[in-house]
Amino acid sequence: MVTGKIEAAYYCGVDMHSRSSYICILNQRGEIEYKRNISNNFQTFKQNIARFLPDIAIGCESTYNYYCLVDGCAQSGLRFHLGQALYMKAISGHKRKSDPLDAETIKNLLRTCYFREAYPYPQEMRGTHD
Repeated sequence: MVTGKIEAAYYCGVDMHSRSSYICILNQRGEIEYKRNISNNFQTFKQNIARFLPDIAIGCESTYNYYCLVDGCAQSGLRFHLGQALYMKAISGHKRKSDPLDAETIKNLLRTCYFREAYPYPQEMRGTHD
């Protein structure tokens, strides 16, 4: 489903890999406020976004390793949006690929009406899903 515009003061796009994630945060005007490559640890993630709390929308592509991020956001009361990976690749239209560019695409899709959400499976259903 394509959501309506996600309202927030800040938008955080997360490009996750097996050991690290690239995060990019922008404000409502579309200006980049913060970007950094971090280790895949929720406490590290939360420390990096702390100054943008509580009004931040977090978006991530539905890859194989998003569980730690969705679980941490749920436990911390943070708004998390899981995006459908194939739709994000189709809409970005980029000829080149990089972590900063992927994170920027995710956060821009969050800020507009083009973020197609996927279902973040709850812990008890992940065995069946995987």
